[in-house]
Amino acid sequence: TPASGARWTVLFLSCTLLVGNYYAYDNPAALNLPLKRYLDHDYDSWQYELNLLYAVYSFPNMFLPFLGGQLVDRFDPRKILLIFSSIVCLGQTLFAIGVSTKNFGLMLFGRVLFGIGGESISVVQSSITSTWFQ
Repeated sequence: TPASGARWTVLFLSCTLLVGNYYAYDNPAALNLPLKRYLDHDYDSWQYELNLLYAVYSFPNMFLPFLGGQLVDRFDPRKILLIFSSIVCLGQTLFAIGVSTKNFGLMLFGRVLFGIGGESISVVQSSITSTWFQ
Protein backbone atom coordinates (compact mmCIF):
# COMPACT_ATOMS: atom_id res chain seq x y z
CA THR A 1 0.00 0.00 0.00
CA PRO A 2 1.15 3.59 -0.54
CA ALA A 3 1.01 4.27 3.20
CA SER A 4 3.26 1.29 3.79
CA GLY A 5 5.68 2.53 1.14
CA ALA A 6 5.70 5.96 2.73
CA ARG A 7 6.46 4.43 6.11
CA TRP A 8 9.51 2.66 4.77
CA THR A 9 10.65 5.84 3.03
CA VAL A 10 10.34 7.71 6.32
CA LEU A 11 12.31 4.96 8.05
CA PHE A 12 15.08 5.16 5.44
CA LEU A 13 15.26 8.95 5.66
CA SER A 14 15.21 8.76 9.43
CA CYS A 15 18.16 6.37 9.37
CA THR A 16 20.15 8.69 7.10
CA LEU A 17 19.25 11.79 9.11
CA LEU A 18 22.27 11.59 11.39
CA VAL A 19 24.91 10.47 8.88
CA GLY A 20 26.17 14.02 8.33
CA ASN A 21 26.09 14.72 12.04
CA TYR A 22 28.20 11.64 12.82
CA TYR A 23 30.62 12.52 10.03
CA ALA A 24 31.12 16.09 11.24
CA TYR A 25 31.36 14.94 14.87
CA ASP A 26 34.47 12.87 14.16
CA ASN A 27 36.19 15.31 11.80
CA PRO A 28 38.56 16.70 14.46
CA ALA A 29 39.86 13.24 15.37
CA ALA A 30 40.13 12.17 11.74
CA LEU A 31 42.17 15.30 11.01
CA ASN A 32 44.15 15.10 14.26
CA LEU A 33 47.70 15.44 12.96
CA PRO A 34 46.95 17.62 9.91
CA LEU A 35 45.07 20.06 12.17
CA LYS A 36 47.93 20.04 14.69
CA ARG A 37 50.39 20.94 11.94
CA TYR A 38 48.06 23.52 10.37
CA LEU A 39 47.37 25.24 13.70
CA ASP A 40 51.08 24.95 14.62
CA HIS A 41 50.50 23.57 18.12
CA ASP A 42 52.80 21.31 20.10
CA TYR A 43 51.58 17.75 20.54
CA ASP A 44 50.58 17.88 24.22
CA SER A 45 48.62 21.13 24.05
CA TRP A 46 46.96 20.00 20.82
CA GLN A 47 45.80 16.74 22.41
CA TYR A 48 44.29 18.75 25.27
CA GLU A 49 42.54 21.08 22.81
CA LEU A 50 41.36 18.19 20.66
CA ASN A 51 39.76 16.54 23.67
CA LEU A 52 38.28 19.89 24.68
CA LEU A 53 36.55 20.04 21.29
CA TYR A 54 34.79 16.78 22.14
CA ALA A 55 34.07 17.81 25.74
CA VAL A 56 32.29 21.04 24.78
CA TYR A 57 30.14 19.01 22.38
CA SER A 58 29.16 16.64 25.18
CA PHE A 59 28.55 19.05 28.08
CA PRO A 60 25.28 20.55 26.76
CA ASN A 61 23.99 17.06 26.05
CA MET A 62 23.79 16.15 29.69
CA PHE A 63 20.56 18.16 29.81
CA LEU A 64 19.46 19.22 26.33
CA PRO A 65 17.88 15.94 25.18
CA PHE A 66 15.33 16.42 27.97
CA LEU A 67 14.56 19.92 26.68
CA GLY A 68 14.50 18.62 23.11
CA GLY A 69 11.95 16.00 24.12
CA GLN A 70 9.74 18.64 25.70
CA LEU A 71 9.96 20.80 22.57
CA VAL A 72 9.07 17.86 20.33
CA ASP A 73 6.06 17.03 22.51
CA ARG A 74 4.87 20.62 22.55
CA PHE A 75 5.55 21.73 18.97
CA ASP A 76 5.61 20.20 15.49
CA PRO A 77 8.57 17.77 15.31
CA ARG A 78 9.32 18.89 11.74
CA LYS A 79 9.82 22.49 12.87
CA ILE A 80 11.96 21.41 15.81
CA LEU A 81 14.02 19.24 13.45
CA LEU A 82 14.56 22.27 11.21
CA ILE A 83 15.66 24.37 14.18
CA PHE A 84 18.09 21.78 15.53
CA SER A 85 19.44 21.03 12.04
CA SER A 86 20.03 24.75 11.50
CA ILE A 87 21.91 24.95 14.81
CA VAL A 88 24.06 21.98 13.74
CA CYS A 89 24.84 23.61 10.38
CA LEU A 90 25.64 26.94 12.03
CA GLY A 91 27.89 25.25 14.57
CA GLN A 92 29.79 23.28 11.96
CA THR A 93 30.13 26.38 9.78
CA LEU A 94 31.57 28.36 12.68
CA PHE A 95 33.92 25.48 13.48
CA ALA A 96 35.14 25.44 9.86
CA ILE A 97 35.63 29.22 9.87
CA GLY A 98 37.52 28.88 13.15
CA VAL A 99 39.81 26.29 11.58
CA SER A 100 40.42 28.38 8.47
CA THR A 101 41.19 31.50 10.54
CA LYS A 102 43.12 29.51 13.19
CA ASN A 103 40.77 30.84 15.87
CA PHE A 104 40.45 28.14 18.52
CA GLY A 105 37.82 30.09 20.48
CA LEU A 106 35.56 30.14 17.43
CA MET A 107 36.22 26.44 16.90
CA LEU A 108 35.07 25.78 20.48
CA PHE A 109 31.97 27.94 20.09
CA GLY A 110 31.09 26.14 16.87
CA ARG A 111 31.41 22.78 18.62
CA VAL A 112 29.16 23.98 21.47
CA LEU A 113 26.46 24.96 18.96
CA PHE A 114 27.01 21.73 17.06
CA GLY A 115 26.52 19.82 20.30
CA ILE A 116 23.38 21.74 21.23
CA GLY A 117 21.70 20.68 18.01
CA GLY A 118 23.40 17.37 17.36
CA GLU A 119 22.09 15.07 20.04
CA SER A 120 18.69 16.76 20.17
CA ILE A 121 18.19 15.71 16.55
CA SER A 122 18.25 12.10 17.79
CA VAL A 123 15.29 12.88 20.03
CA VAL A 124 13.36 14.34 17.10
CA GLN A 125 14.34 11.36 14.93
CA SER A 126 12.92 8.96 17.51
CA SER A 127 9.70 10.95 17.75
CA ILE A 128 9.16 11.05 13.99
CA THR A 129 9.95 7.35 13.57
CA SER A 130 7.65 6.29 16.40
CA THR A 131 4.83 8.38 14.92
CA TRP A 132 5.04 6.41 11.67
CA PHE A 133 5.49 3.00 13.33
CA GLN A 134 3.01 2.92 16.20
